[in-house]
Amino acid sequence: MSLGHAIKLSRRTFLRGTLGTVALVTALAIWAPTILTAAEHALPLGEARFTQKFQGARLNVLMIDLTLSFEIQKRLPEFERMTGISVNIEISPYNAYHPKAMLPLASGAATYDVMMVDVPWVAEFVGTNNLLPLDDFVAKEDPFYFKDMVPELINVMNGSQDKLYSLATLPTTQLLSYRKDVFEQEAANYLAATGQELNVPTTWREYADVAKYFTKRLNPESPTDFGVTMTGTPGNGALNMFQPVLWGMGAREFDNDYNVTINDEKALAAWNLFAELGQAAEDGVGSVYWDDMNKVYQFGKAAMMFMYHVFVVGNEQEDSPVQGKSGYGIIPGGTPVIGGWSTSINKNTANPEAAWEFLRWITGPEIAKDLFIAGGATARASVLTDADMVSQYPFLPALLDSYKLVQNRASACAACPPIIPEAQYEIQTGAEASAVLSGAKTPERAANDAAHALEQLLKDFGYRQ
Repeated sequence: MSLGHAIKLSRRTFLRGTLGTVALVTALAIWAPTILTAAEHALPLGEARFTQKFQGARLNVLMIDLTLSFEIQKRLPEFERMTGISVNIEISPYNAYHPKAMLPLASGAATYDVMMVDVPWVAEFVGTNNLLPLDDFVAKEDPFYFKDMVPELINVMNGSQDKLYSLATLPTTQLLSYRKDVFEQEAANYLAATGQELNVPTTWREYADVAKYFTKRLNPESPTDFGVTMTGTPGNGALNMFQPVLWGMGAREFDNDYNVTINDEKALAAWNLFAELGQAAEDGVGSVYWDDMNKVYQFGKAAMMFMYHVFVVGNEQEDSPVQGKSGYGIIPGGTPVIGGWSTSINKNTANPEAAWEFLRWITGPEIAKDLFIAGGATARASVLTDADMVSQYPFLPALLDSYKLVQNRASACAACPPIIPEAQYEIQTGAEASAVLSGAKTPERAANDAAHALEQLLKDFGYRQ
């Protein structure tokens, strides 16, 4: 997460434009716009949907430095030909992105008409009261436009808000990858060594036990160097590893009343198991980030990983040493973290309808398959279930199942909005998670330090007295 959070929104200010406390506890409620009934004259699908109605309009768009953004930028002539709208896309690196987007938005400026938003930031951006609700736009579209999107995914990537402010554009979540060839090869040996069948792990206890078996420093007979590969980089990396373990073992960072629980009995069990995973991970895990984490698996050095699917795409390409050798499933515990980017419209734009045309285009079914092939992401069930796509990307069934289970970060429940200072939380707790993975701190000390920092953060932002 970005360190550039110069604007501090209080919880009271935030709640003026978001869900109230009662709504926070409706963990399984799936958002849908109340007006989303089929319009009498719904706009069509396909190229006929786009017209020259907005000829001469100009848009400034801010996007993140990822492959999908460059693909959209490359295809702009197609959009401009269909609509007459001139679009300037500025692509920003991650570390500079938050202040670049947030500072003008919070001031009410229309520097960017359209902007991508990192999922944990949605609540903060909505709290500026300068994002445009999208419900009315959606209601005018062909019903398939919205119904084809995975509802749980749309809800969480909209920050579980009561109105639609941000549409999933580059969604991703964690998948379990395991070397099915190595599992088959070692089934008998694992049974002899442990007295247990070698099954695909569904709990974190099973995952840790299998990981130890496949770690050469713990089992010299292991065919792989490491049982797991992980990112232990302080902040975002380590926290994204820790949260699904914490949640999957029945714990949470705080409860619905914002009482800190990250060091209670259940949470401490998760911290201890997380330390076990560090012992089964690659050397120097505390400084490994996403790309290097995936390479450990891709080059056959680790038996398992739980990883955001956008990195997994490359493992099934022709030049990958593990192509066709992996099995996929929902991560142990069944609590994957949502990641990726959604897209919003600045309320103060001079061209709201033209801005919607652009947002509708990049999130629509017309180019969804092409964008997935280029950038590895889509919110559309029709793409995730397409037979040709599943043949090329065998992890898609597991991805669709996982999308239905995604959870907000730094929240009291699976579908509750995250706290406003989510970025600060990532930095603080992610540092403690990294210290546990690398062995720099004991689990108990890290849990208590994380609890102390979180308690202060919740007080600073008005969640607690």
